[in-house]
Amino acid sequence: MKKKIYFDMDGTTAAYHQAVEKLVPDLHKIKTEDEYIEKVIIPHFGGDLFINLKPLPLYHYINRYNHEVLEMALLADICFVSFIGHHIHSLNSLRNKRQWLFNHNLDDYSEFIPLIGKYEDRALLSDKNSLLFDDNSYTIELFIENGGQGVIVDPSVTETTEEGYQKFKTIINTFLRN
Repeated sequence: MKKKIYFDMDGTTAAYHQAVEKLVPDLHKIKTEDEYIEKVIIPHFGGDLFINLKPLPLYHYINRYNHEVLEMALLADICFVSFIGHHIHSLNSLRNKRQWLFNHNLDDYSEFIPLIGKYEDRALLSDKNSLLFDDNSYTIELFIENGGQGVIVDPSVTETTEEGYQKFKTIINTFLRN
């Protein structure tokens, strides 16, 4: 069975958290899902928020690995997963996230899997031949409990480094060879 590598988008390959913090300075004060919908989703998800997200280091590592090794996309299905939600701007979020993948040349060798339910739905993708990179430790725990492997990505790391790339390369190579 072909292996699958899942990359979360928001906060893992694209700088979602940094963008939202600039748009909503009092983001840290939001305590409920209803508040988040009112202060973040309704005013900002209808525009180009997702198209304009800056790539995080993981994006650069994915591209470099594919150009250097050309092995990841041949030995594994590459999938980008992202929560688009179930709100007034879900369709716009879906379009913009697909456009982001296209704009960053990731759509040629990957699949986009939009998630409408809860973040925990990523765990449903898990099996012994799957690996998930995500910035949410709870999601990673659930993914591992369901038989997959997981890597927690720190969304505050915004600089690409050789050490970071070598670590990424080791994780991918180990996963593909086991």
